[in-house]
Amino acid sequence: MKLEKQQEKKSYDNVLAKLDPKKRDEVSKRFDLIQPLILLEKIKNGNIQAVSKFNDKYKELLHEDEEVFKLKQEELISKIVKKFGGSRATIMHILANYRKYEDASISRGLERLISNKGKGYTGRKDNKVMTICHPERQEIVLDTILVRLTDKQIEILKESLERDYLNKYRVSKATIHRLVERRCAKVNEAEVKYSTISDIIDRIDKQAVERLRNINKAKTIYDEVARGYANREAIYRLDIIQMDHTRLDMQVIDDVTGLVIDRPWITLGIDVFSRGVWCLYLSHENPSINVVRKAILPYFI
Repeated sequence: MKLEKQQEKKSYDNVLAKLDPKKRDEVSKRFDLIQPLILLEKIKNGNIQAVSKFNDKYKELLHEDEEVFKLKQEELISKIVKKFGGSRATIMHILANYRKYEDASISRGLERLISNKGKGYTGRKDNKVMTICHPERQEIVLDTILVRLTDKQIEILKESLERDYLNKYRVSKATIHRLVERRCAKVNEAEVKYSTISDIIDRIDKQAVERLRNINKAKTIYDEVARGYANREAIYRLDIIQMDHTRLDMQVIDDVTGLVIDRPWITLGIDVFSRGVWCLYLSHENPSINVVRKAILPYFI
């Protein structure tokens, strides 16, 4: 069971990590709308862990002394709408999209929550999928885009984007258009219009483009390591602990001499999911790895 939870958590992280912050927030909000319903179904099937998870994250959806296993789905949907907004139709639509691939894996289910806005003409039957991969590691998919081109045009444009556009030389759209035009002419393939190429480039994941074309700018925008925070959400209690130190605005006085000793430091470990204090250490030591060790040591003895 523990291994299963770790794999589920990893799949969730992998899905969110591929998205730009705006879409990551969108998927998280959509999943928050349907997760109470998913948990309720598990509870009805006798999953005890789901009860604990529901009470941890969605306790506010229950009235005082109300027991979650007695709830009906329609009652819970009404509570979700009242608490988070939206409508029953929206929630059921999101839930249906998630469940369509949930049996395959949680990551596939979450991918169904990603909006198709900006991906092309999603309703057309003549759409084809162009997969944009990392130039040096083809097993890494950067984005998938719906296009209306021939198979040969897709092959040529894909190669041109991966080899000539997604690199540090930062060539222009016009240059890519000329390259595609020449490569199409060599194989007697119809030209791909500049406006089409420009539109497709604009639809490639912005974070992926920045990381490959302007790595320094991308680090400033997207990398949160410098701030010391994990670049993802906490999914359950004790998933992520954030440690910080601050000097208290108070003086400690020796009760024998009456002399002021110093302002003490407090080190706190905060559970990101619940926002509760997980560990605490008060001392006159300056912040250090050793202070962090002393703060968390009692919880591992």
